[in-house]
Amino acid sequence: MFFHGFDCQYFYDQTKIRPVDKFFDGTACQNADIKGAGGDPTIGEYRVEVLSNSSLDTSNPILFQVRYSIKGGFTDSAMIAPSLFDALHDTTVPNDSQIDTVIIDNASGRDNIGWYPFGLVFMDTTKPPPPPKKISVALSSDSLDIQADSLRTLSLNISSLDSANLKTAIFEFDIDTNVYDLVSILKASLLTNGTLSVSKDTTHITVQFAGVDTTKAGELLQIVLRGKNRVDTLCSELLRPKLTVVNTDNLVSSVVYNLGGICVLGKARKDTILNGVKETGAGKYLVISPYPASSYVNFHLLHEGGVQKHLIVFDALGRKVLDQMFDSDFHWEVYSMPPGFYTATVMDNTSLLMGSIRPESIKILIVH
Repeated sequence: MFFHGFDCQYFYDQTKIRPVDKFFDGTACQNADIKGAGGDPTIGEYRVEVLSNSSLDTSNPILFQVRYSIKGGFTDSAMIAPSLFDALHDTTVPNDSQIDTVIIDNASGRDNIGWYPFGLVFMDTTKPPPPPKKISVALSSDSLDIQADSLRTLSLNISSLDSANLKTAIFEFDIDTNVYDLVSILKASLLTNGTLSVSKDTTHITVQFAGVDTTKAGELLQIVLRGKNRVDTLCSELLRPKLTVVNTDNLVSSVVYNLGGICVLGKARKDTILNGVKETGAGKYLVISPYPASSYVNFHLLHEGGVQKHLIVFDALGRKVLDQMFDSDFHWEVYSMPPGFYTATVMDNTSLLMGSIRPESIKILIVH
């Protein structure tokens, strides 16, 4: 028999194992002219292809070998499912590759028709598995100064979660209503693809979240605070913080809170400027109300009534969420918009084209 090449494909359990190298030395294919391996790891595919001008060493029962890395966290086996073994044929060579049936030898229940998956790695179950490792995590924030009657955002950060297995959790804290009169909670970078729900009464805030990115430490939540309109300076903090892991396989052993103080500086101001955009709802040409908004925003032009202006609203990622022409007043329903900061830009198209004015931008805060 002249057996000079093959194409072998199988799928592996990528959650448990990963091929890292292939070996042809000491196998039937070691003297083949072309030999290699590849595949698509995103779907757990591995493929080995061999081609030779001369016949492979059919006296050697091993075609090739593959080395795997084994991932932790499983106690059964890692499965492999063969899907293809195609012996190459050369019609110009007499009796080339007379193989007409391929059987995967260690696949139980095999026959000449079907392919059967088989276990590759079996963990040692004669010894009890070690207890899962629990870790301590830290919640931290920097100290923060807020001008009276102004908004600031406090970043709540969490240390690396590693094996903490934090699937669903609740963060609670109390606020001093003598210091702030508005508190809003927003998702931060570690919850970009997660979920968030907030409930609050007069002084107590409860935040339930799920889907935390556990691959790194970083910003977990953003807490938007508005300092009360005071003439004196008063300091406080997030009172009685508590992080509770809800999922039953909780691997958080303890939580350390390193939360900075928050001071509201007693200096009444009508507005503050953040990155060149006014945070209050009044500009040179435009007034918005209410501020913050929960279900709707009203836009009102202060000057040049009857002259149409162009209103565009962007979210915090720079995506356009509203594009509207209006004369003097416009009502925008926002009850279905995600909470967070938005930027409203209004411009006079004619004046803008002539270069006589610059577009005006105003911050909008939506809370629910």
